[in-house]
Amino acid sequence: MKTPDSHEDDIIDLEDYAKAAKPVPKKRKYRFRVGKDKFVTDKEVLTGREILTIAGKTPPEAWLLSQKKGKAVEQVGLDQTVDLPDPGVERFVSILEIIRHHL
Repeated sequence: MKTPDSHEDDIIDLEDYAKAAKPVPKKRKYRFRVGKDKFVTDKEVLTGREILTIAGKTPPEAWLLSQKKGKAVEQVGLDQTVDLPDPGVERFVSILEIIRHHL
């Protein structure tokens, strides 16, 4: 039976925590969104490459990844790390890089 203090199976939805401006607990499972789809990881820190791979955006080199953090949108490089419990991490947006060259 799960007690109110039992958190080992809790999944933290980063978008919900960011919108509520609540601090994100560490050492949990994290649900993050890439586009319209949600994914779960037990890692606190992911690279842009890992985020794209988890989201099925392969090969990751063909995609651009951005992170929505509050009202700001920041590009995330393939080898750049993202600390998921960092305050304000809300969601991610991916776009095929080939599209960028045609705009």
